Amino acid sequence: MMFRETMQEESTQFRGFTLIELMVVITIIGLLATTILASMQSSRAAARDAQRMQEARQLVTALELYRNSLGRYPCSGTSYFVLRVQQVELRLRY
Repeated sequence: MMFRETMQEESTQFRGFTLIELMVVITIIGLLATTILASMQSSRAAARDAQRMQEARQLVTALELYRNSLGRYPCSGTSYFVLRVQQVELRLRY
């Protein structure tokens, strides 16, 4: 009889987490994870924007160096192609 009473006392003394407590903890963890993910996405977007700006600056620098060395800006692909075809046609004619 003593053993049974001891088991009942131990089982009543050990108290687990209730369902509501577990739900509250899971909700808090979910909110924290959402906040962290949102801040990471905005920092990634800022890094992409900074990289694009740097690439645009490099392009401007390259164009200015080209103009300084040749005295003009490069033609666009289509215009340059048309000019080259016209030059080749003129050479073939004469």
